[in-house]
Amino acid sequence: MAVEEPTVIRAEGAPEHPVLSIIVPVYNVEDYLDACLDSLQAQTFGDIEMVCVNDGSPDGSREILAKRQKEDTRIVIVDKPNGGLSSARNAGINAARGTHIGFLDADDRFTPNACQRIAEAFAETNADVVTFGGYCNPAEAATPWITLKLSPRDVVYDGFKPALMFEEQSTPYIRTACRKAFLDEYDIRFEEALPFGEDQVFFFDIYPNSRKTALISDKLYEYRIEREGSLTSKTNDDLEAKSRKHLPMAQRIFGAWKKRFSLEEYSSEIVSWSIEFVLYGLFCLPEGVRNELLSEYTRIFREFWGNGSTSALQLKKHDRKLLEVALSGKPVSNARAIRLRAGWFLGKYGAKAVIGKVLGMN
Repeated sequence: MAVEEPTVIRAEGAPEHPVLSIIVPVYNVEDYLDACLDSLQAQTFGDIEMVCVNDGSPDGSREILAKRQKEDTRIVIVDKPNGGLSSARNAGINAARGTHIGFLDADDRFTPNACQRIAEAFAETNADVVTFGGYCNPAEAATPWITLKLSPRDVVYDGFKPALMFEEQSTPYIRTACRKAFLDEYDIRFEEALPFGEDQVFFFDIYPNSRKTALISDKLYEYRIEREGSLTSKTNDDLEAKSRKHLPMAQRIFGAWKKRFSLEEYSSEIVSWSIEFVLYGLFCLPEGVRNELLSEYTRIFREFWGNGSTSALQLKKHDRKLLEVALSGKPVSNARAIRLRAGWFLGKYGAKAVIGKVLGMN
């Protein structure tokens, strides 16, 4: 069966070559869409287009888009069958005319100066990628970890250095803009086969290929925490389901890393990332599922690093312990899993964070 191609609808007088195209995936957001578009129309920088991708939304979102486009010719409507968040973002990228591409989910908002600061950062640095800060609404819904992750410092990276991904507050969450020519040159798009965590894979595609990356500390993105039925909330399900989704993501990212670098280059960094991203969570699962998925992690790890010793990896003690237990192939009891989790968390975050976690503060 032929796949139905997206239909792009532009109003007469729509911008031909805007500086910024903001991609807005639209699915079941009729209660939030007006506020999102209001935030874009209130921008202090006006040379933008708003590429709103109707991802087969069954509610009244499409009617809202039609009404708003009559009021503002900068609104572009892309109609397509439902395909998920990555598919919607990709359709928006392909339809965009802007020199630079940014992303805004339809239940979130930009601050009034967001597009201006993004455009200034590109002009000042000539970067391929600009990543900025954000904040949560309501503020009390944000954990200290989320607040930290949404707070990058001001720094410019020439070329790629592991610190950009593994030390800076540059991931996760899409609060990033890219030169469209850069995305096209490296054929970078969101991974449609992954229904969860597509932003992680996207970051592993853009940062290693970017010739220059600018992080700016301005908090320009307002995240809504969290509505029912959104493109992201439906995947924030139980830990087992999340872990089963994380494993193929890690496999995909290992493959991308191998394609971009040799696995000997930055091996310790990518393995440490996988331990935090997926392996630690496996030790939080019930015993039967835990041991099943530890075996799957081991299979994926051995696919890329073989069956030899991991002693060459320059891992911190808490990471090495978790990895060695996982790769041993021996079942892990509940009591041992608890001890391993506690030791890893203490080594990773320190005693203060452990106390905060126990008290429910993290």
